[in-house]
Amino acid sequence: MDVTGLVDIHCHGAAGAELGGTTEGTRTAAAHHHSAGVERLVASLVSAPFDDLVARVTTLAPLVADGTLAGIHLEGPFLAEGRRGAHDPAALTDPDPSLVERLAEAVALAGAPDALRHMTFAPELPGADALVRALVEHGIRPSVGHTEADAARTARTLAEVADLQGSPALVTHLFNGMPPLHHRAGGPVAAALAAAARGEAVLELITDGVHVAPEVVRMVFDTVGPDAVVLVSDAMAATGLGDGRYRLGSLEVVVADGTARTVSTGSIAGGTSTLADCVRWAVEVAGLPEEDVLTAATRTPGAPSACPTPPEHDHRTGEAATMRAEELVEQVPTVRRSTTGAEAARVVAEYRLSALVVADESGVPIAVIPGSQLFGLVLPRWVRDDRTLVHAYDEKGADDLCRRLNEATIGDLLDDEKLTATTPPAVLPEDTLLEIASAMDGSHSPMVLVRDRDGTFHGVLTMSRVLAAIASAAGQDSDLIRRRLEKDIILRGTPDESAPSREAP
Repeated sequence: MDVTGLVDIHCHGAAGAELGGTTEGTRTAAAHHHSAGVERLVASLVSAPFDDLVARVTTLAPLVADGTLAGIHLEGPFLAEGRRGAHDPAALTDPDPSLVERLAEAVALAGAPDALRHMTFAPELPGADALVRALVEHGIRPSVGHTEADAARTARTLAEVADLQGSPALVTHLFNGMPPLHHRAGGPVAAALAAAARGEAVLELITDGVHVAPEVVRMVFDTVGPDAVVLVSDAMAATGLGDGRYRLGSLEVVVADGTARTVSTGSIAGGTSTLADCVRWAVEVAGLPEEDVLTAATRTPGAPSACPTPPEHDHRTGEAATMRAEELVEQVPTVRRSTTGAEAARVVAEYRLSALVVADESGVPIAVIPGSQLFGLVLPRWVRDDRTLVHAYDEKGADDLCRRLNEATIGDLLDDEKLTATTPPAVLPEDTLLEIASAMDGSHSPMVLVRDRDGTFHGVLTMSRVLAAIASAAGQDSDLIRRRLEKDIILRGTPDESAPSREAP
């Protein structure tokens, strides 16, 4: 069975090397997997002290930037000790969003600001909710795994993650590193299967003949379908070499008859098969249709939310020109007539908006106000009529004028005859980039609504995102351009740790 074009989003190493250990070793391990049919490879790191993880992502980030790797997966250190598997218990700790900040800064400084793809964590640990918000705000996909959580906690977390990031949550190697499925206590397995069936989760499965039995693999595919399953190798350094003694992070591992186990506890310590081997086993031993297996090893893990295309393939000249409104649409905060000028100014500043979307009481957009028009709530009419009069105000007078923003409202601005607010133009989700540009140019509006033919509102198109797509189509590609195309305003501009509000008071 000839297998190519695979996407492996959970892999620790091969050919005697760990991904993230050294640059040379990482290239060696990656080359082994690429030669075995993997087109895109995400490097997984086991739990380690914070400083060690920062050092390892710093090693990996340049290889993401040059296309050797498709990203980085942090498997820990926020894991349940009782389900740690092959993770050093000394490295485990409760969730701490500060690590996310350090890691994000490290990869950005190393030239790959979007290198961090997903992080495995146990949702029952103290601080897990804050961690989820921090991950989503940085565009990192939270992945539930190595957990003792019950079904209710798992279901709630998966639903929250799916809602926050606008795409299914991820579950790290289903069945492994979690309580087994039981008819009186379904645990995370039951919750994950149900969430995947609802479209709220995507489930990793290691189909190497060691981690999960063939009948269980068939059950998962029959229950949720290949579009909700991601086959992964979980391969470690022994892959491609055979039995012997190896290391996985700080732990010593022995491989016997192709199965890797930690010396200290006997826990399974990753896999020794490539993803191509896993694909063949799923077809030949588990008896799954080849088409379904290939979907779970290519299309599902290759979706943008799971594994964005590496830089050298992403948004190249000509491709962005074919983008449609539904690919560029984003959510932005809205204001109402009752919103004060001060509140509106805060929204513009925090989310770096060029304009404000004004919605009616039912949330339907009714106007777009250029951000500069907010000055009309600060400046008296006589100053706006004669700009030279502004020099008559001293500092105290200027402060008093700024405080007027706490009293004036967006409704006052909408009623002002000098306002240049516009009725927002709208495009269809299937409209092309050129059709979007035409709508913006014709209306002189920095924002355009996206509506279905029946009037259903999907979000807005902003001038910065549309121009990012146009710049990319013209060959002006960069990390910042890609970041603007990948993240909407809500996710890239969240001002603090708390979940962002999409509507001002």
